[in-house]
Amino acid sequence: MKNIRDMSYLELDEFLNQDIYLSENQLTQIRKHKNVDGIRFWGRSKNSISEYTVEINKDNGNGYSSVDIFVKEE
Repeated sequence: MKNIRDMSYLELDEFLNQDIYLSENQLTQIRKHKNVDGIRFWGRSKNSISEYTVEINKDNGNGYSSVDIFVKEE
């Protein structure tokens, strides 16, 4: 798998749209990605899974997509 920081906005969008649980380390990498405009926390479930929405921008700064992700506590 390619490093998150090296992904284009299209690859990042495709990766985040997979039906997987991400780690807290991956969430940190996503926050630092050059095409991520913001991350919004929605809540945490009883089984230690947090839900976030990630806003992805194109390289020119225009909005591209919003993706809901799930992060499992390590």
